[in-house]
This record gives sequence, structure tokens and C-alpha cells, in this order.
Amino acid sequence: MAKKKKSSGKKYVSKGQRPNVTRATKNAMKRERVTSPESLLQSLTIRNRIKFKPQNKQEKELSEKYFKEDDIAIKARQLFYKYQGCGVTWAACVQAVKTDYVELFQKKWNGKLAAYRKANA
Repeated sequence: MAKKKKSSGKKYVSKGQRPNVTRATKNAMKRERVTSPESLLQSLTIRNRIKFKPQNKQEKELSEKYFKEDDIAIKARQLFYKYQGCGVTWAACVQAVKTDYVELFQKKWNGKLAAYRKANA
């Protein structure tokens, strides 16, 4: 077989196997970006604009999703504040609201709340 013609100049292209920034630096930048007040405010304003002034079909669907999420959060917050003292978790409240088991949840935790109040009275 014939030899391949040698190329002129530098033709090497890195395969990008190794990052040029350390993982700790990337994680620190991500943490700063996510928790900065400016980014939180920006995401909140974008979410509110989509909720109240959707401009296309996709934004209308997002608006409905955001309203459902807010409704779930409000109902879960009511449950959480009511049963917070006797050890209920936020996740349990959200799950009860999402799966529509609020009545069973209240039956379960009413007994525990009564025992908690009796013990701390």
C-alpha cells in the first residue's frame, strides 16, 4: 500500500477529553449563579411574565403548569403549618396534595397532633 501524503502545517485538533477548569471551580461558579439574588429575581420576573402574559402556545401551557404548582404549594403550606409541630415533613404535605390524599393525611396526623399537644400542654 502507498504511504499517505503528509499534511502541511499544524492540523491537530483536541478531542476535548479533559476539561481545562477544575470541578471545584465549576461547582463554585454554578453555586454562585444559582443562589445570587439577581438570578433569583430574574427567574421570578420571567416566571411571572409567563404566568400572567403568555405570548404563545408553549407559554400558555407553562402558565397553566405554574398556576398548578402554586396551587399545590399553597395547599401544602397550609398542611405543613398546621402539623409542623408534630413532625410532618414538607415532602409529605406536597405528596398528599399531589395525590389527592389530603383527607387520609389529615386523619393520620390529627391523632399525632392531639398527642403532641397533650404531651406539651
